[in-house]
Amino acid sequence: MEFKTNIQFRKQTLKRLLLSIEENEDRIVQALFNDFKKPAFEAVLTETNYVISDLKNTIKNLSLIHI
Repeated sequence: MEFKTNIQFRKQTLKRLLLSIEENEDRIVQALFNDFKKPAFEAVLTETNYVISDLKNTIKNLSLIHI
């Protein structure tokens, strides 16, 4: 299975995930409030911002990782 070691495939998959999270951030924040009563500021700070930052860093540095 080439896709498991194909860095370009992984980057594209992570980019799609990043875009999806960014496009749906308001809905994610609303769901966190509805389910856990987590305020929007806290949800962005501890959930979406953390994941977005981690995805960007991983995409940037993925070619440095040896699979």
